[in-house]
Amino acid sequence: MKKLLLIMLVLLVFITACAQTEIFSETEITTSSVPETETSVWDEIVLSSLGELSIWRDADSTIIGRWGPHATDIPTTIYIQNAGNNNLDLLDAMTFAVNAWNEALSIPGHMSVEEFQGDSPPAGARIWFVGGTAEQLVAVRRTLLPCFTEVFLTGTDRPDSSGNPRPRAGAACQQHRRREGHWIYINNYGQNVRITGRILIRKYGFIRARDQGNLTSEQLQNLYRNVAIHELAHALGWWIHSGQTVDIMYRNNINNTWPNARQTLTVPEINHLRQVYGLAPLIE
Repeated sequence: MKKLLLIMLVLLVFITACAQTEIFSETEITTSSVPETETSVWDEIVLSSLGELSIWRDADSTIIGRWGPHATDIPTTIYIQNAGNNNLDLLDAMTFAVNAWNEALSIPGHMSVEEFQGDSPPAGARIWFVGGTAEQLVAVRRTLLPCFTEVFLTGTDRPDSSGNPRPRAGAACQQHRRREGHWIYINNYGQNVRITGRILIRKYGFIRARDQGNLTSEQLQNLYRNVAIHELAHALGWWIHSGQTVDIMYRNNINNTWPNARQTLTVPEINHLRQVYGLAPLIE
């Protein structure tokens, strides 16, 4: 009997340790383009229910992130650095994106953009973006973009509608995040879909400078603004991509190939994030 009790005690200690490791791990690394597989049974037992979601726009994932339960928990400063001389006005693009998401999340003036120099982001920085050509981004990868490989920085997105490859317009990466709990979304078939909630700790990314080609300067800058809105959304909690071509968050970034790149977020892709920050949905 004593031997049985001892075995049960050892198992209990082991199970408790496993559960704590699952909950408090904050060193996982992923990129916005790589879906995550949730397999832990401890999510069901230990992690709290965060409530119901009224909309789900992410066609490629069942994960959503946030900085906290309120939009005011989002970091106030978005740091940026242009990695070299190129045609990218990163300050304009990110300021435009920040203003768009400030309005979308009903936090006017909350986020602002600040430029920085040097081989590392400012102490305490939680969101930052780097702009540059593929070569310039590779040059600063180890210090400013450590969770991106050189192949990722120089690779291509999915082919365009004609089957031609195109340079990756940008990307965002979550260096640290932890499980918060799970949401429930009732889909169009009446099924309960379990959505994993993540607390964001540090996010960074890049916007790639590209050849102007046959675009006017205004069209090129509109494209950069479009990419900045898309990548900032990932930094705010959008995990992968929308399946709707009208969205700036569309998975193939088709909007980034248009001469007149879309500048306005759709109501559904805004509501996708508003709901996890405790905000009432916008009405179309």
